[in-house]
Amino acid sequence: MARTVGFRLFTVLAFRNDGREMERIHSSRPVEYPVGGRKEVSKDVAADWLRASLVEQVPFFGRSKADVDRIFKDAELIASLGCGSIINVPVIADGKTVAVLNVLDAEGAYTDDDVDTVQNIASDGADAIIAAAKE
Repeated sequence: MARTVGFRLFTVLAFRNDGREMERIHSSRPVEYPVGGRKEVSKDVAADWLRASLVEQVPFFGRSKADVDRIFKDAELIASLGCGSIINVPVIADGKTVAVLNVLDAEGAYTDDDVDTVQNIASDGADAIIAAAKE
């Protein structure tokens, strides 16, 4: 991920409890976003982000700080890391979203081509991500 699209923050969240919670299974910034940290989706993320990830199973591209602010309850911490854009890509197993890749950088850092690149990385690493999400 670092060699292709770059990031200031890269996390992988596994969906738990029938999609009601997300657990961080990877973090490039473990001090700020430790592995094992959890989010309650009904309180911590916007409904359209959740719908894109869980139901529609499509990437979500937040191009601006305003997008990040609207989507995540922890937007202030995200902004403190210099992040103002985000690419989220769901990882799917047996027709179900099991995890989501979250790649964040400065506002305006990403393009539509970067979304495609992250999708390819997610696809290439799906087996390992799915295995990690089951642990």
